[in-house]
Order: sequence, then C-alpha cells, then structure tokens
Amino acid sequence: ANKWAEFTVDTRSAGKAPLVISCMDVDYKPVEVQIKDNRDGTYSCRYMPLRNVKHTVNINFGGVAIPKSPFRVYVSEPSNPAKVKVYGPGVTNGVKTLSKTYFVVDCKEAGPGDVAVGLTDERGVDVPVKTIDNKDGTFTVEYEPKTPGLYTVMVYFAEKEIPQSPIKVKVEASIDVSGIKV
Repeated sequence: ANKWAEFTVDTRSAGKAPLVISCMDVDYKPVEVQIKDNRDGTYSCRYMPLRNVKHTVNINFGGVAIPKSPFRVYVSEPSNPAKVKVYGPGVTNGVKTLSKTYFVVDCKEAGPGDVAVGLTDERGVDVPVKTIDNKDGTFTVEYEPKTPGLYTVMVYFAEKEIPQSPIKVKVEASIDVSGIKV
C-alpha cells in the first residue's frame, strides 16, 4: 500500500479503439488509474493502492473486456530479508556440546514472510532444531549440539536467504579430558 502499482497495456495488434481502465478495492471504493498513451500502441498505467487488500482492475478496449479481465491483485507489504536479525547465545562462539542453547530470529522490521532455519554440524549432517513462534515477530530456535566442531546456521525469510546467513558457530566439547590423569 502507498506505493505505485504499475503495468503496461499493449494494444498494437488489436487496432485502434478507446481504452478504459478502472480499479476498486475490496470494499468497492474506486482507486484512480493514471493512463499515459505512449503513442506507439502501448499505454503506461499506474494506480496507488491505499490499503493492503484485494484490488480488482478492469481493462476494456473498444467497450469489451480484454482476455483475463478483471484482474485480481493482492496488495501487500513487501518482504525485506535484509531486515531480519539473528542473535543469542546459540550463534556465538563458545557453545558447548550436550547442552541446550537457542538463538532468536527477529523479523519485526522485515514485512510478511515465513521463516525457515537449517542447522548442520561440521560433517554437513542436519541438526534438529525446534522453532517457537513468539507471536511478536520473533522466533526462538532451540538446539542441542551432540558433537564439537564448526556448525552452520542458515536462515531464510520469504524464501530468500538473509544477508547475515550462513552463520558459522564453533561448538566446543562440554568436558575437557586433558585434565584427567591415569
């Protein structure tokens, strides 16, 4: 919402006739469509949806609806994976084996989208994670590493990997056998 939605109508192979375009939101409120004749048989069109709701765009050429008109357009906020933040003890060095840890995936500023998290150990084996939706735009991801080594956390938002990902985490053994004397 509050960003121009733009499209082009190409009438070059349809002859000359009046082009009429109308748009309305889900409550049947009209939305103004600006039409610019490019003088080559194409028209640049745009409208400004004011709400994140379904809009219907009707396009008539020569008094007849063009194929597939009316068009249903779902207006939504854009997703921005770059605004996702990942933090917490489970993505910092010093994580210990056999000890549950967690990290937070904060999507509050990122717009709509689903979160997907992958975690692998040093050998590339998947490590089970439990993702909890905190219902406030953040997710807590819990895991328990079984073996020491360099783990890799991958975080995806709206089907795109976030810039901070992959995150490398050094997992250390929870016991130190070097102090044992025989």
